[in-house]
Amino acid sequence: MTHTPTKIGFLLVSMFVVGALVVPGVPAAPGDPPPGSITLPTNRHNLSSFAAAGQVRAISSPEGDQICIFCHTPHGAAAEGPLWNRNAPTGVFPLYSGTLAIKGDIPGAANPAAPDTTKYRTTDPGDPNFVYPNGSSRLCMSCHDGVTAVNILRNGGTISMVANPALLDPDGSLKGTLPNIGAGGTAIGSVIDLSTSHPISFVYTDNIVNTIINPAYIAAGLPDRYDGPGSFVATVDTPLDSQGRMQCTTCHDPHQDTSLVNASLPPFWRQTSGADPYGDVCNNCHQTAASPASPVHPPL
Repeated sequence: MTHTPTKIGFLLVSMFVVGALVVPGVPAAPGDPPPGSITLPTNRHNLSSFAAAGQVRAISSPEGDQICIFCHTPHGAAAEGPLWNRNAPTGVFPLYSGTLAIKGDIPGAANPAAPDTTKYRTTDPGDPNFVYPNGSSRLCMSCHDGVTAVNILRNGGTISMVANPALLDPDGSLKGTLPNIGAGGTAIGSVIDLSTSHPISFVYTDNIVNTIINPAYIAAGLPDRYDGPGSFVATVDTPLDSQGRMQCTTCHDPHQDTSLVNASLPPFWRQTSGADPYGDVCNNCHQTAASPASPVHPPL
């Protein structure tokens, strides 16, 4: 079956029309996209020409009329992610600037022959393939580093975008820094400063919690305590990646912008059920609440 641009455009317009019929608070009919779906024009990861006015969006074209193309391609994909259609990010990525028990490559005590390590660092002289951030977080940074153009793709060329000086620089990169915000916060930018954000791309295991993190806080006389993944509440959606690393996707789902349905949640928040879906995610790791002076995303 040959998919011509006309057919692709028809399919995407169909998804747009269906998505536009989803009304917050009204149960979706069979066949409707999930609430907050990437197919909705108000989903901020929908960069196609069908995105809502005022958002980062493409000018209508055979490529610009597609939603998935900005991240995925069926052919000629990069190895970094599933059918990945983006170039590697070119920004500078510092570690979280606060004092952490997990910085560096600290061995755990469970198995000296194959020690557990956090691998929370920017370089590794012994591993030329080491990168930070890594995994799915690095994929996020291929848009959110504030340097890499969102409209230049591996397979699909350069897609022309609607001019939007408030959100998009002339070179196609996103602008605006993401500050530490609480649930329901409104000051949301597009560029993520990892020096002021919750640490990512580090290995998080029960062994690391029990032999590195909690002992460090106990020794410092601080009340903070943490639970490892073995104690995670099963109904709270906080997945680590296949290498046991905490990533952006531990808290966020890049396809479902749940803040469109529940404005008290940060954008693309994974957890949607429960009385406090924001706090439940934090509490899966953090045993103690952050003090009023602490950032909303408390450091480890």
